[in-house]
Amino acid sequence: MNPGPETILCRLRDGDPAMLRHALTAAAHAERDGAAEPMVLAALLHDIGHALALDDGFDDDRDVEHAAYGAGWLALWLPPAVTEPVGLHIKAKRYVCARDAQALGRLDRRSRASLVLQGGPLNDAECAVFERLPGFAAALALRGWDDAAALPDAALRRLDDYRPLLARWMAVPRLRRG
Repeated sequence: MNPGPETILCRLRDGDPAMLRHALTAAAHAERDGAAEPMVLAALLHDIGHALALDDGFDDDRDVEHAAYGAGWLALWLPPAVTEPVGLHIKAKRYVCARDAQALGRLDRRSRASLVLQGGPLNDAECAVFERLPGFAAALALRGWDDAAALPDAALRRLDDYRPLLARWMAVPRLRRG
């Protein structure tokens, strides 16, 4: 079953307006940085796990799992070039906070609080493992756009402007899950 981009876009559109603005702002930062299309989509969709959890009757305290939850759901339709950075963006936050002494101070209040739920900064051994992941660089790039999106941005595209991009990447072959 390939229901089309609306299946994904409606999860953002029908959710929290602040979350939608955050998603659009992260995508705008990715585009301004000249990111490849899959990374623009990853920036747009990185927090979709929050909306899914709320839709499924869980409260937002599932923050620790929203990246994996969202990436797993998106993997039904999108290739790893989009879903892997989504799945790693929490670990990237934990990594940045471990490696950059000022990173914690740059996080907004909500992100600092969620960092505690997510396990806090990675330790040195966890950082070394994360650095060896194939998606390491993409996850760090997404993390930067996620953090930058904490500040409002006036020049945003509409969510529906991303429909053609999303449709194009939904058509890319991906590994089928058993």
